[in-house]
Amino acid sequence: MVNYYKILDLDNYASVEEVKTAYKAKIKIYHPDINKDPDAEEMSKYFNLAKTHLDTQEKKNQYDRELKFAYLIEINRLKSAPKRNYFDKLSRRERSEKLEERRKIQIKEKYERSLESMPLYIRVSGIILLMIWGLQIIFTHHFKQFGAADYFYTILGYLTFATGAAVAANEAYTYFLVKSIKKPVRFNFEKKIGTFLVVGFILSIFLVEGLSVFRGQYLLNNHFAYTVGFVDAESSNGFTVVVDYTVDGKDYKKGMNGDEWEIVKLSGRRTVVKYAIDNPIISKLVNYDERYISPH
Repeated sequence: MVNYYKILDLDNYASVEEVKTAYKAKIKIYHPDINKDPDAEEMSKYFNLAKTHLDTQEKKNQYDRELKFAYLIEINRLKSAPKRNYFDKLSRRERSEKLEERRKIQIKEKYERSLESMPLYIRVSGIILLMIWGLQIIFTHHFKQFGAADYFYTILGYLTFATGAAVAANEAYTYFLVKSIKKPVRFNFEKKIGTFLVVGFILSIFLVEGLSVFRGQYLLNNHFAYTVGFVDAESSNGFTVVVDYTVDGKDYKKGMNGDEWEIVKLSGRRTVVKYAIDNPIISKLVNYDERYISPH
């Protein structure tokens, strides 16, 4: 609905006299005979319509009722229209930033509460012990008996160490995240933590495996002895020869790399096994070209 009061620059429900005075003032300015502006004729039409609807009290009363009714309809429409919440008014980027800020604050509050029951030094100590325990399991069970639980323990060691590394990365991420809320961190801690996690995991595993290999080679070269073992033909396959042997009354069964045609063979499917005195599970087969250094 057209508000003719506004066209005449009047307040709503102005008097008939005010309407007539405003009309005369406007028409003197915008009458086509006076004002040659292209919009003057259009403006004059609206002024004349305003005068037609408001120049008598009877017409004005009728128009005022229609205007009030139109306002009521608009007010009801605005009340019933769905309201956009705060986040709907934000751009996608602003909304994402606000949600990320809220997430960080929630993490900060939760982390600070958890520190009351488990201080940081206890967490760090526990994580270090967990990772060391995992590496120790891997190191201890590097040399495996055939069909024994050593394979299971090795997997358990990897999982334990990986769990400790993941917990350490999460703890470091949370620590720097909380710190960044209080004061900006001058480096990309997310990238640094990810790099440290991957590189640290790989280097730690290589270190433990390397130490295990070095330990085996050192003992077999410096603290070793020989014994006779029995080849388990049914369990052997390809280049893996499964041998049963006994050292100091304890039985061992191990799958060792070797070609059955190249190792020393004795009667009754027996062969010669070289083992570490400190840990007899560390062992190897004696090839035919090494027979001169093995016992008769």
